[in-house]
Amino acid sequence: MGSTPRCLLAAACLLASLLAACSPPVDPEYEALMRDLTAPDIPSAAGSPAGFYPGRQGKVWHMEEADYQQYLQQRKVQIDRIAARAEMIRTMPGSGGCIGRDVVTCVATLAQTLAVATPFRIFGSSEDTLFAAEKTDVNGNPIFPRNVFIAAYVPPQPNRASAEAVVWIDLGIGDDRLVRGVDLQLPADPLRAKTIDDYDRTAAYDAALPYLDGNCREKMDRQAFYRFIENELKNGMKGNHDTSWSGTDVTVSDGVSSSAGLCGRKIYFFSSHGNATQLISRDNQSGSFGGGSLRIE
Repeated sequence: MGSTPRCLLAAACLLASLLAACSPPVDPEYEALMRDLTAPDIPSAAGSPAGFYPGRQGKVWHMEEADYQQYLQQRKVQIDRIAARAEMIRTMPGSGGCIGRDVVTCVATLAQTLAVATPFRIFGSSEDTLFAAEKTDVNGNPIFPRNVFIAAYVPPQPNRASAEAVVWIDLGIGDDRLVRGVDLQLPADPLRAKTIDDYDRTAAYDAALPYLDGNCREKMDRQAFYRFIENELKNGMKGNHDTSWSGTDVTVSDGVSSSAGLCGRKIYFFSSHGNATQLISRDNQSGSFGGGSLRIE
């Protein structure tokens, strides 16, 4: 009886060696595929500290990493220029700014308090406007983007309601190539905000602050800016109703708008909500749309 376990152990070892000998060789392509499927992706700039994140407006899949590295290499000169300007602004805060400044300085200024990102994937006729190559017309005059589109996320902060969605930023560029104004599409509409937490979720303060005049900006706290929206912009609102047709598509919208001065700037507030037949889908059966935005000049 005492020898039985040793016999079973020997038989098990023999069976294991036979199975190992008969198992198929490892397929290198299969191993590579499994590595790709299980390797971590490069996250978007959402939830990141303030800074500049080229190509990380959205997640970059691990299988796109080689293309992403090529994207960075092709834009290295511009990326390095923004990084150097951001470092200068960190050591000399008075050197930053947006309105009336060049695009590089503006983006570097935004990166002091926001996680600023550009798109990695460009679809159709869209363009990576921040890194667009300069062209010339038939008369030799320079052609450059008159609108630069970037995205920004508010970094998470303790004891504050989080604005998790993206702020879409449209920088308007003048003939002198300086920023003349900005449109901010906010992640939540300030029209419905009442409390500080409500307003924090709109990202209005964090998104707008870099565009205000420097001296005033340093004294403008969060609650004071929210009171400006609540007591100045909302009190001066004018409503409008619009119905438009394009072929068989119909759009019906209701909106409000207002404007007021603050810190040497003119700030416009827009809120619009409606329905459009071209937006109807299984997930949006009424074709609804809407949101709030600020324009600063």
